[in-house]
Amino acid sequence: MTMLESPTFMRGRFPVPAFGLLTAALAFVSACGEVPDVPEPSLEGMEVQVAQKIEQTRVRVMEDPGSAAAWGALGFVFEAHGLRDEARLCYQEASTIAPDDYRWPYYEAWLASDDVISALGLASEAARLQPRSVPVLVRKASLEEQLGRAGEAKSTYEKLLSIAPETAIVQFALGRLALSEGELDDAEKYLRRASELQPRAGAIHGTLTRLHRMRGDMEAARAAAARASELDPDIRFDDALRRAVADEEVSTRGLQTRASSAEARGNVAAAEALHLRLRALHPGEAEIHYNSANFLVRVGRSADAEPRYRRVLELDRNYSAAYVNLGNLLAERGELVEAESLLRRAVELEPEEASARVGLSNALAKGGVMEEAGTLLEGVLECDPGHLHALLGLSQIRAAADRLRDANELLLRALEEHPDDGRAHFLMALTSARRGQLERAWTHVREAERLRFPVPEDFVAALRESAR
Repeated sequence: MTMLESPTFMRGRFPVPAFGLLTAALAFVSACGEVPDVPEPSLEGMEVQVAQKIEQTRVRVMEDPGSAAAWGALGFVFEAHGLRDEARLCYQEASTIAPDDYRWPYYEAWLASDDVISALGLASEAARLQPRSVPVLVRKASLEEQLGRAGEAKSTYEKLLSIAPETAIVQFALGRLALSEGELDDAEKYLRRASELQPRAGAIHGTLTRLHRMRGDMEAARAAAARASELDPDIRFDDALRRAVADEEVSTRGLQTRASSAEARGNVAAAEALHLRLRALHPGEAEIHYNSANFLVRVGRSADAEPRYRRVLELDRNYSAAYVNLGNLLAERGELVEAESLLRRAVELEPEEASARVGLSNALAKGGVMEEAGTLLEGVLECDPGHLHALLGLSQIRAAADRLRDANELLLRALEEHPDDGRAHFLMALTSARRGQLERAWTHVREAERLRFPVPEDFVAALRESAR
């Protein structure tokens, strides 16, 4: 099922309440003694929940100005909401109160990015205080690279390798440095290991592309480049210290980012709580409900997603992506009449949108309307010859009509463009088996399983029986 995603939702800014906790805090501190010199940024134009979060956290510092933890927490809140100068002052104060706590120079190092030398000094101090902290050493090595100190960076990464050998970003960095030095065998060793640790990191395959070109292996370079283009561009590195900052963001954008991050880490409960919070903040915003519905589909709760998609369409009758996703969901459940109606509406709203036409084709094919289903996919492929879902869908339509040679050609095109798609390999195995090419079918079954596509056991059993 194809599911459309929306870009991160951005809300406008909201007025701040005239009275709040800050007023009460000022009264409290005035009664008890001198008001600490706590940064006091303007809250004008901020979303209400952001302004309240800043007020609440400032109060805690003013109530306990000798607490490094309170200053650090205020720094987190400021930094999470883009108040970098104020955050840096807080980290400096925390470091003054607790000079042996490595976290405060580490956090400040992230805010000194306009002065890389100062940032490196701060990261080095954090590393002196906590010499085995992986996030600290990664930051230090990165800054050393930025300053062109490749030897120092390599030494730091090698230390990291002894501490955390299963960290993809470390293996990748050592591979990248080895490549820049012309040490191709070492580069390949590190890059291959990084790829094993994070098989969906496109940056690794992009660097492998350079490696293959330097060796003159243009075929391998083309394959690596194709792989890189299909994958996530970045390498994931879960820095718990930086996550502590991100977890303080309460803006609409920040809550969505936190929900995505929690989902990526497999913390579905935390992600769902954040989506609920977003819906409570913006009950009338179609896009908030749409993103929440998509999340529910991704975690296998399509039944819960359906009312969210329907709420989107109550709020915005022209939200074409919601028509597509709800139509696809209903088609998967066999509710083909409503699915077709929804998907035709999506095509009407956006006639050139491939996902709407692919979804409608799928619903029609499930209902046995093969000719129109095929025509829709042919139209998609005229505009985008490598569209994976159109190629796979049309191959199934051709196979259903016993046009196995045409199905085979479409699947070859799909695998040429998308060699690591498990479903394409499975469909090729099906088509090959029907054509009597059992050895070829087994090859694609093994590839599909390697790519973790759930190959049906009854198909495997039938292949074994045919081989007897």
